[in-house]
Amino acid sequence: MISWNRSHYNSLNLYGHVHNKKIPIDGKMFDVCPKKDHMYPYSLDEIIDIMESKPNNWDYIERS
Repeated sequence: MISWNRSHYNSLNLYGHVHNKKIPIDGKMFDVCPKKDHMYPYSLDEIIDIMESKPNNWDYIERS
């Protein structure tokens, strides 16, 4: 899903367990499923750090 409820407000999309599919990872999306290089659950602090370094969502509407 490249657009979700409130994605235009730069909300986060955390997901996991994708089978053999390339997900376009632009914006505030993150796969939280354990992987070979990260075999334990992500902490909230880790997720926040990762999300802060990601670009804005493609449909983000900046407020003035």
